[in-house]
Amino acid sequence: MAGFNQRFAKPARVNVDAHREVQETKIELDLILSQHHQRVISKSLEIRFRNMVYQLQKPGHQHRWSGIKATVCKHYDDRVSIRVCGEIVPYKTYKVGEAPKLTADEKTINHRVDQTIEKQKSKAASNSPWRNFKFGSEARQHTESR
Repeated sequence: MAGFNQRFAKPARVNVDAHREVQETKIELDLILSQHHQRVISKSLEIRFRNMVYQLQKPGHQHRWSGIKATVCKHYDDRVSIRVCGEIVPYKTYKVGEAPKLTADEKTINHRVDQTIEKQKSKAASNSPWRNFKFGSEARQHTESR
């Protein structure tokens, strides 16, 4: 590789260093090198991003910020920062999970079992029209014979 560079290298026309000093601060560079995603702020100052709910912690801004867009910045080291109107806002996170399943305690299980037993006990009487009801061809023969 070094031999290749020696054969094809050309000297610069002007020997002035064209590099500039970095003008941005560390925070600005961090934001430049991050992925930006737009989200709309809800009435309760919440944003959903990648299965997480971010609740903005800025008292007194609920009416001003609900419905406007916020920028969620995902940094290269998996940190997340949220910018609203150019300022970084503190937040709390909550995981979005499945809805809680209804659990039954002793009292409700006993009640459900009792209801099921009562339903099974109630059957039509032997002379009930529902017991003597004829279906299909049996019903046709039964009506024709009358």
